[in-house]
Amino acid sequence: MALPGARARGWAAAARAAQRRRRVENAGGSPSPEPAGRRAALYVHWPYCEKRCSYCNFNKYIPRRLEEAAMQKCLVTEAQTLLRLSGVQRVESVFFGGGTPSLASPHTVAAVLEAVAQTAHLPADSEVTLEANPTSAPGSRLAEFGAAGVNRLSIGLQVTHGTHPIPVHPALQCHLLFGHIHSLGKH
Repeated sequence: MALPGARARGWAAAARAAQRRRRVENAGGSPSPEPAGRRAALYVHWPYCEKRCSYCNFNKYIPRRLEEAAMQKCLVTEAQTLLRLSGVQRVESVFFGGGTPSLASPHTVAAVLEAVAQTAHLPADSEVTLEANPTSAPGSRLAEFGAAGVNRLSIGLQVTHGTHPIPVHPALQCHLLFGHIHSLGKH
């Protein structure tokens, strides 16, 4: 997928950084294990959604216009600051939650992961989870998130039966999303 101009250069740079992190980790092996107090999991909150859902009580906003570059800078700064202040030396998992973090660009996810890797040890086999809404995560976008470092998805399908069944449309989107995920695993 060709992306225009600066966006393509930024995405390519983020993808290369994620690949470098994996190569360095795989080549150098793991450093000695850190004490339990120096290891952590990191939660990164993406507070934006396409719409408000009645079942969700999380902090979220429905933006008219999103300044993603500013948000990316804030997420990177917050992750680095929290890791430095806490003295964490090893991050064993990163969870991008929200809101709907699959609305963020893969470049933003890659930038946060790179910042984490620069501040603390982020092993190449760390679990990196992204909450994904079936409507905001087509197969091509999933591949981009994978290149950015995401290796696990948390799929947002809230209700499948009962007194408030979901419409067929979102259920079909989940089915299609699972098909995309399955095909990505074969490549």
